[in-house]
Amino acid sequence: MPTRSPSGPRIEPSGAGGPPAFDKGILLKALQSLKRGDFTVELPADWVGIDGKIADAFNDIVELNRHTRRELDRLSRVVGKEGKLAQRAVIGSATGAWGEPITSVNALIDDLACQLRAARASIEQHELAADDRRQARRGDRRARRRRHGREA
Repeated sequence: MPTRSPSGPRIEPSGAGGPPAFDKGILLKALQSLKRGDFTVELPADWVGIDGKIADAFNDIVELNRHTRRELDRLSRVVGKEGKLAQRAVIGSATGAWGEPITSVNALIDDLACQLRAARASIEQHELAADDRRQARRGDRRARRRRHGREA
């Protein structure tokens, strides 16, 4: 029966006395919870031997998913809402294919930042050209006034 741990529900075997035994049912419930996106589920930390290594590996995977979700939430806030385009995702322990989505997100931010810089430069060029045209029109009007003023 799952119980609450500081980091979320912990799936534990029922019964007492001695080290808890590996239970395929507990592992199945934990895997199903993880599959549903529950990154708070954990296997018992007091399993020993190979059972303990399985529990540790499972709990490490859950923690990596938790950390990745928190990091993506942070990026959404600081890049998407606050406009801090220099921020990037960092997942320290993500290796192999675990790190590829983070690399992709960071590349996406790089590409968007580049596009925004290009758009900003284009807008600035158009604004400068519009200012030049306004100044030229003002100069033309002044010149016409001077010519008409002298002729009159």
